[in-house]
Amino acid sequence: MATGHTDPRRRARILDAALGLIADEGVAGVSHRKPAYRELTQEWTAGSRTHLEKHFDADTARQLDALIEGLILHRALAREPHDRALTLDAVTRITTVGRGDR
Repeated sequence: MATGHTDPRRRARILDAALGLIADEGVAGVSHRKPAYRELTQEWTAGSRTHLEKHFDADTARQLDALIEGLILHRALAREPHDRALTLDAVTRITTVGRGDR
């Protein structure tokens, strides 16, 4: 398991996967409005982290998962188009080895 990736092509694939998840706001939105769906959402989040942990350590996977969830909410509420470059910057910051220097 890697702790981070510096390959820009790999980051771009991660970003594309994250943006695909952002398009599917349904589960998170329903879970927020209907508590009966929270267990389903928790299972989905655990599954998401499990997949992220194939490529990143547990802490980085958790940060990426939180970024994805936050982006879902922001995209659902935004009045302007989503800025892909800003998301790529966030993914880069989270996944760059040595980020503890900040």
